[in-house]
Amino acid sequence: MTTSIERDKINHQLILEIFDRLLKFGTEPDRRLFCQRLQTIWHEQGIFCQSYPTITNQILDLYKLHHLVQEKQGYLEITTNRGWKEISNILGFGDSGSAAYSVKRNYVRLGLLAYECQYDRAGLDPRSVIELSEMPHTVKKRKRGNNASTTTTRAIVKTNKQQLQMLSMQHEHDNIKNH
Repeated sequence: MTTSIERDKINHQLILEIFDRLLKFGTEPDRRLFCQRLQTIWHEQGIFCQSYPTITNQILDLYKLHHLVQEKQGYLEITTNRGWKEISNILGFGDSGSAAYSVKRNYVRLGLLAYECQYDRAGLDPRSVIELSEMPHTVKKRKRGNNASTTTTRAIVKTNKQQLQMLSMQHEHDNIKNH
């Protein structure tokens, strides 16, 4: 029977192996810093993996996923515009709904959203980003004198971006005030 100390030691070793593998996937100059920061987030949030993350039996490069999401303006923009299929396809997992869902789920579960909020969004709380992303994207309206319904897209993307900017500015203001 293993003790909690032995389990923690095994968990720590697995995490070191995962990040060592992540470092070896590429030679980008900022990959090492990304790995160090993400490892800190994993430690702070108690994130644990038993093996390197995969989707459809293919390895998920967390660095590439993060950078691709940032190129597309971040988690909120991609989620609001239903862009996870495109992200999944670019990463080589195909554009099925289940692959897209797996990529999105891993982005949140493996601390990449927390990384984005901490380092790319001035320390914003990831929960507020998730809440904004879960707002409805469309509303149904009926035409007068007609039973046919049409879907009208709301200006939710713009509103969500504005709310995210306001949250970021408020967070920065609070940080300045507290220091």
